[in-house]
Amino acid sequence: MRKLKAGDHLVVNIDSLGLTKHHGLCIGKDEVIHLGKLGIVELISFIEFAEGQQIRVKDIACCTPTAIERAKSQLGKHPYHLICGNCEHFVTWCLTGDAYSEQVSNSVHIISQAAARSGLIGQVMSKTATSTAANIALLSTAAKVTGEYLNLPQPVNQLLGTPGDLIAKPLESVIQGSVKTIQDTVSQIHNGEYFEASKSFTQGIIATSVNAAIVKPIEVVGNGLIAAADIYRDVWWWLRN
Repeated sequence: MRKLKAGDHLVVNIDSLGLTKHHGLCIGKDEVIHLGKLGIVELISFIEFAEGQQIRVKDIACCTPTAIERAKSQLGKHPYHLICGNCEHFVTWCLTGDAYSEQVSNSVHIISQAAARSGLIGQVMSKTATSTAANIALLSTAAKVTGEYLNLPQPVNQLLGTPGDLIAKPLESVIQGSVKTIQDTVSQIHNGEYFEASKSFTQGIIATSVNAAIVKPIEVVGNGLIAAADIYRDVWWWLRN
């Protein structure tokens, strides 16, 4: 394995089967910033982060100084939320400015498919979930989950998961947007800011809808194309050398 560098998105297995992973950002000098078990962002060593497990690199920052600056800005803060602010959300936000979690989006997609297929959310959704497009999306997510479990290169997992992410990513954004909208609205109502609460609620619904219906699908397709280009480049380099 190559030497770990500043800007690397690091992961270690949490359970013995490797089904769940803990994430952190390497900032160099044998140091990692992560969202710890107590829900607090902290600076620790490689040894403390690994806890006896092998450290692997999941992704690399496009702009290392920005990623490290974002991570350091959160030290000592307590942003933990299982669905919207876990350790993976923290690292992806540091890398890209957009907090997302493959573990959450994959799980939400699979659970939603299972609920729809069982008829728990209506017969129309049941029929939709068993359509050819839905089957392809589910197989895509399953392939990505398998690829991540086998530690395949990130571009490969990204490309494998593109059809599934067209469902999974919008679902995740709906959950995140809804949670944020509710939290903001409730906070303002609690403070007696009723007009601001109604304004936040309306704006939150609109922003969440646009993000899920337009922004996320465009991002997924764009990331899939970038992943395909990265794979083509690597294969071409390998063949030439």
